[in-house]
Amino acid sequence: TMAVTGSDGGVCRGLTLSAVATAASAVVIYHSRGDEGALAFAACYLLELSLSVDNMFAFYLLFQYFRTPPELQPIALAWGITGAIVLRALALILGLAAITAMKPLLLLFAVALIYSAYGVLSGGGDDDDDDMSEKRVVRLVKQFIPVTAEYHANQLFAREGGRWRATPLFMVLVCIELSDILFAIDSVPAVLGMSSDTLIVYLAVMCAVLSLRSVYIVTVLLIERFAYLPTAVALLLVFIGFKIVADVLFGYALRTGASLVVIAFILGGGVMASVLSGAQPKVRSYQPVLKSDRCDEHHDHLSDA
Repeated sequence: TMAVTGSDGGVCRGLTLSAVATAASAVVIYHSRGDEGALAFAACYLLELSLSVDNMFAFYLLFQYFRTPPELQPIALAWGITGAIVLRALALILGLAAITAMKPLLLLFAVALIYSAYGVLSGGGDDDDDDMSEKRVVRLVKQFIPVTAEYHANQLFAREGGRWRATPLFMVLVCIELSDILFAIDSVPAVLGMSSDTLIVYLAVMCAVLSLRSVYIVTVLLIERFAYLPTAVALLLVFIGFKIVADVLFGYALRTGASLVVIAFILGGGVMASVLSGAQPKVRSYQPVLKSDRCDEHHDHLSDA
């Protein structure tokens, strides 16, 4: 299954609405915060959008892993994006409160960003590790809740064998919300490393996240076709991490315009390197949890997990 189904017209409408909402937010920021605020909004938006694209690709991999039917993917995706919005909003509130009370706490954000980037650049996010993490989630849920062998339309729970069981759709949503938490841990420190203005970071994050429902297929194609895009995103995290360190420890604050140029250069460099090298992206190929031929095979797979 490639992705959530949708017409070209729906995608175009979604892109148009997203562009209008982002432009309107940029105008609000410009009139209330000036040139520097508008540049900060653009930098935060571009940074968050690049991180959120990775978030959407994680959803795509989960749909593959659980063999989620195309008609159920919009439901799971809607929950995933809602979770991303809520978790990022909560993390922004807590993060802004923390750095307002004590700016040196930003150093913890810097460490988290650099460590996360190191995991990507050093190959710490290999296929086997990711596959095992999904199996651990399956095993953990099964310890408390029995799971049905097949999907039951859009139901999260269904009666099977005389007892209530969770459906695979429930498993998908659990994994999606867990991935939302992980990506929020990366996302929020990154944008707070660019700006501590509540209005700027909140509008930038919300505009980026809200745009992803309409461009879900595009995000998948971007990651699949540009092998070095994930590496570019990891380098962005390194840049923001060291930018925070320079600001907090040495009092050197890189101008927002310069930061925006660096972000665009890194992302553009990742795309250009992918095109020129012709390298094939390393796309994880999860073994699906659902077997389409026999229900008992699915039970065996879950038991092995």
